[in-house]
Amino acid sequence: MIPAIDALARFAEAIGAIPLDNPEAYSIRDVVVLKAEDLLEKIERVSGWRFSVPNPFPHEHGIQTSRGVISYRTSQALYQAWRIKQLTREISNPRVAEIGAGLGRTAYYARELGIADYTIVDLPLTSVSQAYWLGRVVGQDAISLCDEAFVDADRRIKIIPPQAFLESDRQFDLIINIDSITEMDISIASAYIEKIFECASTFFSINHEANAFRVTDLLTGRSNLQTCTRNPCWMRRGYVEEVAQIAPSRFES
Repeated sequence: MIPAIDALARFAEAIGAIPLDNPEAYSIRDVVVLKAEDLLEKIERVSGWRFSVPNPFPHEHGIQTSRGVISYRTSQALYQAWRIKQLTREISNPRVAEIGAGLGRTAYYARELGIADYTIVDLPLTSVSQAYWLGRVVGQDAISLCDEAFVDADRRIKIIPPQAFLESDRQFDLIINIDSITEMDISIASAYIEKIFECASTFFSINHEANAFRVTDLLTGRSNLQTCTRNPCWMRRGYVEEVAQIAPSRFES
């Protein structure tokens, strides 16, 4: 795992706030010392986004800044939320789902960027952590758990178990998966992909290829796969970023 300051710098590089580091130029330029506050200022200037850094848990490990402690995971979530915003920029009130969401940081930052209709699909134990963390940082009135019904459900972060997602008839504009689907048993991963191709317009994946199967193996040959881009991930060496555009499914009502 790279240091937290390097992760923040990679996010800054990804959005064009600082030049991309070039190791071939080390012999002809001075050493660049990265400072967190400088990076924060440049990120805000380019993106127009003054993101917050909530730290509800004590003793969090990372860079101490004027906004709070920025961990390695914080910068990953910032990038993921920024990509979600890019992928949904032409959609009013986009419906986004994330399969496997850690503590929910990406959902939090997507909300800061104006994406309110966000569904997290995760295992029960992890969902407890997500509900606690998100409840602390966005408030209990901004989240809902499985089987809870609210009139403002489309403005809440919804936390549901896998079975509820797999059995739902809800449609999504974007479904994302970060660093987990290739860690699953292939039967479970395939079930998720099958469902995604029934209920989503776009699938966004950041995953490694060190296990028995790859995301591209799960996507290949699907009749309603329109296009799929494949690029190295800005944030994590050894990870592939893929964006699959999906034609309307025959299952869609």
